[in-house]
Amino acid sequence: MSQSFRRLAATLLASFVSAACFAEEAPAAPSPGQTQFIMNCSACHQATGLGLIGMAPSIRNPDFLSLADDAFIKETVLKGRAGTLMVPRPDLEGENLDMIVAWLREAATGPVTVDKTKEYPAGDAAKGAELFKTNCASCHGATGGGYMASTPELPLQGTGIGLPGFIHSVSDDYIIQTLKTGRTGTPMKKFIGAAEGDPAITEIEALDIIAYLRSLTPKPEQAAE
Repeated sequence: MSQSFRRLAATLLASFVSAACFAEEAPAAPSPGQTQFIMNCSACHQATGLGLIGMAPSIRNPDFLSLADDAFIKETVLKGRAGTLMVPRPDLEGENLDMIVAWLREAATGPVTVDKTKEYPAGDAAKGAELFKTNCASCHGATGGGYMASTPELPLQGTGIGLPGFIHSVSDDYIIQTLKTGRTGTPMKKFIGAAEGDPAITEIEALDIIAYLRSLTPKPEQAAE
């Protein structure tokens, strides 16, 4: 093989390798679960699942997924959240919802840590009302109405944690763990064990706040009595 031919072959090979290295990879096609999410959920939760303040929360958030098991997410989708933009979607029950939840779960960084059966001492609702006013109302509204209670003068960044569709669907441990971890990428910081200088509450005070929120509306079975 002549030296000139070898040089030509080397040049062509180098050009091919360089082109291959710098060529942009074609974006991967969405998975079936992501496709279903985009079709049914992205109008509010955005295509990324990271939500939009004032409209819908971040549900492809690792902090959320560490607290919400698959059954919790599915129940929320099927029943909706009264008083919010989250309408019931019973039409998604079955394979489509399974695929959506599986796609959300891909963003999880660990197992679900909430213990639904864990019992905590009852809090003091009267004390909780004052604690809520001091620590939570600026984002979640005076009675926890969240986004939907916003006004032009007071836009709210927090979700509707005082609404019956939420407060009677979650365990005490779910709320306690939320207050311990916060929600990365959202205005929700951790309050139990907060960094020095940040607003902080104790676990006992958190239970007082929970008692206050639960006192605002009766459980569905109580309302029916």
